[in-house]
Amino acid sequence: MSAVFRAGCPVICGLCRAASAGPATASPGDDAAGSDDLGPIDVALEAVLTGCISEPAACAARKESECGIAFGGTGGSAPNATVRSMCPRLCKSCLHASHRLPSKPATQYSCSADASCKICGLSGECQRCRNSAYLLAGTCAASPRSCLAKGLLPVGDTAYGRACMPSGGFCELSAQHSCRSPKALGDCTKSKVTSSAIACVECAPSSWLVAGVCKRELFCGSGNVYAGTSNKCTCNVPADDGGVSSRCKRCNARQQLPKIPGHFVAGAKGTFVECTLCKAPYVMHNGRCVEPSVCPPSMTQHRVGSMGGRCEQPFTCAGRVRQGGERPGKACRCQHDSLCRACEWAAGSAEQKCTECKRRTLLRNGSCISTIECLGLGLLPVFGKGPRGGICGKASPPPFNPGR
Repeated sequence: MSAVFRAGCPVICGLCRAASAGPATASPGDDAAGSDDLGPIDVALEAVLTGCISEPAACAARKESECGIAFGGTGGSAPNATVRSMCPRLCKSCLHASHRLPSKPATQYSCSADASCKICGLSGECQRCRNSAYLLAGTCAASPRSCLAKGLLPVGDTAYGRACMPSGGFCELSAQHSCRSPKALGDCTKSKVTSSAIACVECAPSSWLVAGVCKRELFCGSGNVYAGTSNKCTCNVPADDGGVSSRCKRCNARQQLPKIPGHFVAGAKGTFVECTLCKAPYVMHNGRCVEPSVCPPSMTQHRVGSMGGRCEQPFTCAGRVRQGGERPGKACRCQHDSLCRACEWAAGSAEQKCTECKRRTLLRNGSCISTIECLGLGLLPVFGKGPRGGICGKASPPPFNPGR
């Protein structure tokens, strides 16, 4: 094969492959070896390439429909119908090639030289980008605008794994075109990308798929159903006697233990549960629902209502805000909080002691009573200023006046 044909073919390789598809074409192996055993189509192609490269001005002067006559062989006609039909495109491409052949070929993309590429493929293409770049056709694009210019959607919000994706495509970090789903989807391993939203379709084993989002933890609530799903759940855990403990009413559930287990324990159905609310009469202590007698005397048994009792460090509750104890500043309630504004949960007690009343009721021995009840006890109501309650105290005797 001549040097002209060998040099020109890569420039218009798409046309060469199409024209060489006939049965008389030399095999790729022969071409790679530099064989001159050419079929009739190859000979005609070489004639066209040789003519238009050696005489570009003549090719330019011809109409595209006539270039086959000019360079298609002797006798004024192309020797092959395939060459005749392709000659206009060959001639046009050769004109472009005649200006490019003396120059060095364009620099190809080098994955190993791209600082924004994290993982390179076997063919030299990038498979995963970093530095907040987007994977686009085997290269890393710095701006999401590059995705949009190609009619693609920019996906990703982390430093690595961003990619340009088509609408309806799937984003997978393990794919050859590596794409990491947005962090808002949780432990998502595969998500579907559309122009309106990105929804997860597969989660890591440690998470549940709930409405297109992966959740590591679910709440087992009312009706023994996981919140946000229709899946049944249970807060039961194995008991010390080998049976099943059903003392817990509400719990958080996980499929795998967290790095810091806290109070998560193996549940009765393969999950790990953390009880958040005990059934009456049990109280929570160290993450377990126990008998009230197990609560240490140095702690108080905080309970408002029939359920939810907890062994806690003593604290006061004023205006529904905790003061002191294990969780200062957190919300709290007093028993009978419709009348009691502030209360004290003392050590060794299962009952609160009200310290301030409201709604014009009177404080008496840790409880809030009405004015009539106070007078019925032979005591006198003492009110301060404002709408808050007062104190039911002893009636002071009139001062002694010996002059009367």
